[in-house]
Amino acid sequence: MARQIVFVNDSGSSWTIEQLGSIVVPATSSLDVTSGFSDAEIISAIQNNGLDSDFDSNHYLQINGTNLSATESANFGSFGQTGGTPGPLDAGGDVPTGQLNNVPTGPTGPTGAGSTGSTGPTGDGNTGPTGPSPDTGPPVKLIVTEDLGTGVWNTTSSTFGDIPVEWRWDPSKYEGVEAIYFEVVMESSSATGGDEAEARLYEVGGSAVTGSTIQLGVTTPTRSRTSDIESNLSGSATEYVVQIRNVAGDETTTIYAMRVLIELDASTFFTGYTGSSGPTGPTGPTGAGDTGSTGLSGPTGPTGPTGGAGDTGPTGSTGLTGDTGPTGPTGDTGLTGDDGSINQYSITVKRPKSDEDICMGFAFAAITVTEIQAVVVGSSTPSLTIDPYHSTSRTGGVDNDILASATAITNTTTGQNLTSFDDPTIPADSWVIFKTTAKSGIVTEATITIKYTVD
Repeated sequence: MARQIVFVNDSGSSWTIEQLGSIVVPATSSLDVTSGFSDAEIISAIQNNGLDSDFDSNHYLQINGTNLSATESANFGSFGQTGGTPGPLDAGGDVPTGQLNNVPTGPTGPTGAGSTGSTGPTGDGNTGPTGPSPDTGPPVKLIVTEDLGTGVWNTTSSTFGDIPVEWRWDPSKYEGVEAIYFEVVMESSSATGGDEAEARLYEVGGSAVTGSTIQLGVTTPTRSRTSDIESNLSGSATEYVVQIRNVAGDETTTIYAMRVLIELDASTFFTGYTGSSGPTGPTGPTGAGDTGSTGLSGPTGPTGPTGGAGDTGPTGSTGLTGDTGPTGPTGDTGLTGDDGSINQYSITVKRPKSDEDICMGFAFAAITVTEIQAVVVGSSTPSLTIDPYHSTSRTGGVDNDILASATAITNTTTGQNLTSFDDPTIPADSWVIFKTTAKSGIVTEATITIKYTVD
């Protein structure tokens, strides 16, 4: 039986665990993840992905009803590792090489006249049988997680309502898709039958996805996943939203996290391990033929006398070095050409919100903004109001608005060119920030490019 694993949050604010798909443990509450994650997934998040640093006196693990300390939680699943000390290597000695005399070798004596013995008969041993084929490695699966959003959303309505998060399914981006699952973390304010919390995927401009509805009658945040819904999704980059409701309509449904899991056949990318080789068959017996007798060796010829070394001729004298010629005059410096480069900061934000505050870059030197180009992508008359600014401090400083006023970007093709400014002069050592103040319609992407000159 699997051990029960619970994340406990004793603090006054919610705890987002990004290393486990951004699940959320509400303030002064707990989250049972026994059925949602394997021991291996939790241990990997602690030991390899930095979850160990999140544990303290208010954030820790509870195993089978027993609370662990922060240190015990951080060391959950660790294993000791020891290794033997290799023995010393035997030191091999170099064999000295004898000195050779610098004399020519005498002529080789004639070859002996002994006859070659007859060849023995070929052995009759048989080749051993071929060993069995190696085992094929187990199939390998790969799970891709697409997070749809983390936070806190709730409703008391019995009618399904949209949550402001969107997901686009584009099957052309994946190979070897075997299954797709919809997963949520949510709860109801009452566990009584008829008061259940419900969530589902809904195709924009269409209908609910068959098999995507999740219903939970629990009063603590609980993670739940659908069966495979891949065959019920439309292709061609279809967009979906998440909808929630309370079945009875007189209790509160609260949802904390939503994601889609895409299961791929990993053999498209790599194969499993190769099984061990089968045993080698036995070697057949050696042939029994006799070896022929060796012929007689002829006598070795005498060594010839060493020739005498010739005298070395004298070295000729070195000729005189010629004088160095004078250096020619330096030519005039040509005119400096124009700098053809364009200085700019640019950022693209997927599914932007109405209160974005994202850093676009850092100006090491003083610069002046000359123009801004912005465009949005979306549906249902998309509009995103931008108000970029610069500041010498990323937080707590003065926000110096670049534009004369916050501007709504509604163009979805060539974009809007903005040249009316309030404070386009950006001093050295300043941050350049992308900021939004309002959004309407469905905006799936926004791009802003700021062109400038160096002062």
